[in-house]
Amino acid sequence: MIDQITDFIKKNTTLVISCSVILVIAILLFISLTAYKKTITKRSYINEYNAYKLYKNYDQKSWPVVENAFLDNIKKDPKTKGGLITRLYLGNIYFKIEQYQKAINTYAGLLKYVDKESNLYDLASIGMAYSYENLGDFQKSLSFFQKVTEKKNSAHTVQAFIAMGRCYEGLKDNHSAVEKYRMVNEKFPENPWKTILNDKISELSTSN
Repeated sequence: MIDQITDFIKKNTTLVISCSVILVIAILLFISLTAYKKTITKRSYINEYNAYKLYKNYDQKSWPVVENAFLDNIKKDPKTKGGLITRLYLGNIYFKIEQYQKAINTYAGLLKYVDKESNLYDLASIGMAYSYENLGDFQKSLSFFQKVTEKKNSAHTVQAFIAMGRCYEGLKDNHSAVEKYRMVNEKFPENPWKTILNDKISELSTSN
């Protein structure tokens, strides 16, 4: 067997060398790519942290610097985990300072890159929903809360169902609002808002 292998190598020296070179190049490329990804991820988290520090201490004068720090990080690393979290932070900041359309655009950008089963997808959807709610577009708000409630294991299901009830109130559809509030108390009897929701149910049922 060994003799056959040796004979094959002697007869196909060029082929063996070429294959060996290709294998070495492939290994080197894999190692380089892995190292590059680690560098990108580390840089992304550092940029995210620095931008977040600026945000915690920002005022109206420094806000443009803070915003640019976040946008720069997102531009450099749009698909890394650090870059995605930075995008979520920026959306949350826009929401906090009541720039709801910018928040919507930022959350929408995040939704393009994250898996539908991830927590980031839920958080971005909720951010979109709250932003639309604050703009008075209750129908669009409902559609994004619905995305969260349709998932089996979301940590934000109760929050989304209650918010849907609130949106139905905004649409003057008290019947649908009461349905959502009742469903929450029936399916999630241990929820901390049970008493408040019961009061809401009584209030809205009386006003129908």
